[in-house]
Amino acid sequence: MNKKIVIFFLTVVIVLTIYSFLKGPLDWDASVYIMNAKKITSNHIYYRDFRPPLLPYLYATFFKLFSEKELIPRLLSLIFS
Repeated sequence: MNKKIVIFFLTVVIVLTIYSFLKGPLDWDASVYIMNAKKITSNHIYYRDFRPPLLPYLYATFFKLFSEKELIPRLLSLIFS
């Protein structure tokens, strides 16, 4: 892989991580998606079923693989937005 591409992606990840910590609390919409993902991983009833489930299922996958910390969903929501 090209060294410039690796440095670019590392820079983007570092900037997004710093921004997500400085941003403060999550927006209402992002919180609902994260709450839906936590409900999916705990096998409870889907919290807001009128929302498209793709993003909460993606978050739930990361919750199952790593932990239920909100860093990964914060970064993913920044990347997708």
